[in-house]
Amino acid sequence: MDARTELQDRGEDTSRIGALSDSIFGVALTLLVLDFRLPESGAGGPLAPMLLLLWPKFWSFGLTFAVVGAFWIGHHRMLHLIVRYNRPLLWLNLLFLSLITLVPFPTSLLGRFSPNRADAQMAWIMYSINLALIGLSQFWVWRCALTNNLVREKISPRLASYLGVRALTAPAVFFLSIGLSFGSPLMAYVSPFLILPVNAIVYHSYARMRASAD
Repeated sequence: MDARTELQDRGEDTSRIGALSDSIFGVALTLLVLDFRLPESGAGGPLAPMLLLLWPKFWSFGLTFAVVGAFWIGHHRMLHLIVRYNRPLLWLNLLFLSLITLVPFPTSLLGRFSPNRADAQMAWIMYSINLALIGLSQFWVWRCALTNNLVREKISPRLASYLGVRALTAPAVFFLSIGLSFGSPLMAYVSPFLILPVNAIVYHSYARMRASAD
């Protein structure tokens, strides 16, 4: 047994990586709901108008839950294929998780401003950078696993490429949305819907390549 193995800097039990990751995802997603509060200045008034004032918070919550949920699904798929670990993988996964823990703050900031507010662009830029960096760090985790031979032996190059490209779709859309925010914050707010068709295109391309190879 070499020194690194003895110090547990490398090994084959990835269960603790998955357990820590799942717990951090769960806490981060749960914290999103803590930002829902009725304005105290409207206490005693009609409930419906006060709820309507919260629509930016509902929007930021729904968007973040969907996108971070997609990151969790991608991370789950990767860990299913990653069967060994080393020190770089552990640190990169911690970087990925640290960015997940930051999500409630820019989400709360985004929920304070409707798109027509003056500070909406800055809030969106901070939010988009956080989400884009999550996707990039997830891609780095996957590349580290591939280049260090930490994945299952029979994984196909097509699947490896698909998971890498899939991890980059959200960062690409969020960086695009930053550019859109300079022209129209509203366009930036709705641009994440592009992630769905882009992911569908990537998946169908992978499916066609797999079918042609079979």
